[in-house]
Amino acid sequence: MTPEGKVKKFVEKYMDQHFPEAWKYNPPGGAFGRAGTPDKFYLYKGVFIAIEVKADNGSATKLQMKTLQKLKEQGCIAAIVKGCDEHRMDLIRKAIKEELEKRGVETHD
Repeated sequence: MTPEGKVKKFVEKYMDQHFPEAWKYNPPGGAFGRAGTPDKFYLYKGVFIAIEVKADNGSATKLQMKTLQKLKEQGCIAAIVKGCDEHRMDLIRKAIKEELEKRGVETHD
């Protein structure tokens, strides 16, 4: 498994643990995907989440950053997770919870 593949598994496990009912989509990469598209999409109780995954030494491209910014402008929680960063995932989880609270949606976590 590639270093980025390990981080993808980490993100999947974290999201499955904390948001098991979430809808999830992993867009295709390579020739079948769209350049700049984040690696992971989730929809949880009406909150749209996009996560770009990077290995410990990886960095987002300008196009990936532009895409994440566009998603944020549309109300999406858009983030980059570099390495198996539990703290970063906790911040994403907190942002999801805050958005749900703002909308008056009850959470059980």
